[in-house]
Amino acid sequence: MGRKLKNSMVCKPGPVKLLMISAVMLLNFSLLMAEDHKTKLKVNFDISSIGAIVNDPANVLRANEEFWKTDAAYQLSATWHKEANIPRSNEYMDDWRQELKSLAAMPQSERQNLPYYKLALDVESNQGLFREKAIPHVLSFLPNRDGMLIETTVYLTAFTYAYAFSADGQIVINHSSSFWSNKLNQVLGLLAHELFHVGYRSNFNYFQEDALDDDSKYQLLIALQNEGIATYISYSIQDVFPAEVDDLVMMDRPDIVKTKINQVNDIFTQADTLEPDQIRKLSWDVGVDDRAYYVTGGHMARTIDQKLGRAALVSTIVKGPLNFVDTYNKLAPKEEQILRFSGPDKNSSILRLKAAALAGDDSVVEQLKLQMAIEYSGKEKVLANSLNLLGYNIYFVYTDAEAAIRVLNIATFFNPEAAYIWDTIGEIYFLDKDYLTAEKFYRKALQIDPSYNNPVIMLKKIAAVKE
Repeated sequence: MGRKLKNSMVCKPGPVKLLMISAVMLLNFSLLMAEDHKTKLKVNFDISSIGAIVNDPANVLRANEEFWKTDAAYQLSATWHKEANIPRSNEYMDDWRQELKSLAAMPQSERQNLPYYKLALDVESNQGLFREKAIPHVLSFLPNRDGMLIETTVYLTAFTYAYAFSADGQIVINHSSSFWSNKLNQVLGLLAHELFHVGYRSNFNYFQEDALDDDSKYQLLIALQNEGIATYISYSIQDVFPAEVDDLVMMDRPDIVKTKINQVNDIFTQADTLEPDQIRKLSWDVGVDDRAYYVTGGHMARTIDQKLGRAALVSTIVKGPLNFVDTYNKLAPKEEQILRFSGPDKNSSILRLKAAALAGDDSVVEQLKLQMAIEYSGKEKVLANSLNLLGYNIYFVYTDAEAAIRVLNIATFFNPEAAYIWDTIGEIYFLDKDYLTAEKFYRKALQIDPSYNNPVIMLKKIAAVKE
């Protein structure tokens, strides 16, 4: 929950339009009890956000900033804007308020007769189909971990900047976007895509491979694998949820696939020379906006799935994104292979820190901290994010909370103003059932960043445990 990755898996923004839902309700998909799958998915549908917008748009308009702070879907949207580095521009907010004004001017009977209302009714009446078809399909792409429960809520809303995204392990669908074309299958098919992101996020901490020392490069690989397999999930469920989506159409065009592969390789090539902020921008502009990650990664997942089988594709999630590239490259012709970053240096200070932390050797840990201060001078924030990732990996793979905290404390040394690292420390203590200490670190994260949503959620959980 505390890592920067968590909100990076998003769909390309669509224009702000209009959608109507007539009532506020919570639709709960019960737990999928697949006898042959230990991992379980629980999905809730919450339409209270769009209900508030449609039933009382004037009130939302009057207290619009408060709505962004208190409505669950819009809290997540604010998080998405921050993590995607897309500010809520004056133009967007003016359009958002204008939509509310137009909505408030309509009689309720007229609002309920808009075409989007029928789509909403279809989503509600077909929840059983989604439960039956989509959840088992997504589970087939996830590692089969004993006792893992992946729970998420899908928030249905309107007028957000992106037409769909996942943040903090939750999903937001903007039904007012013209992207959906009033087609039920468009919604359900892409929802399966977003559901995979939530599942991938839950498995991210368990990667068996060591991450690259350069976290900005490793994030590129993660984006390629995560968006790629998610896209392939939508592609491979079209027999149930057929959809006219550009990403899926492009996957069936070999010439376009080659173009997208070249674009991904261009991103990876430039990663050696660009600064981290420049890499992130290029990754967004080409990988996300121009769909290079989606089409290329989808093609890679399809190739592995069709030639080696589903188990081989799932194995790349168990091992990590470097393995995803390696597995694909062994199957692809040379001209369609993905540029392969060099693996982590086994003698790097980061991996020696991992060994020292696991051994409980505090003197070596301290020596390595001083060495990294020199080695990463000017790149402290990049290092801190890599150490945050390492702390997660140590806890989840080695179940060693003390070693994880040793590493995370060094991460805070290199970037003390990173709320997400303090949030990670809070999460480790929470999972270790040390709730009082967890509360301390969650409050520290909030002190640094009052808009950070996850500590608020976790503090409520801690309060519930105390009762």
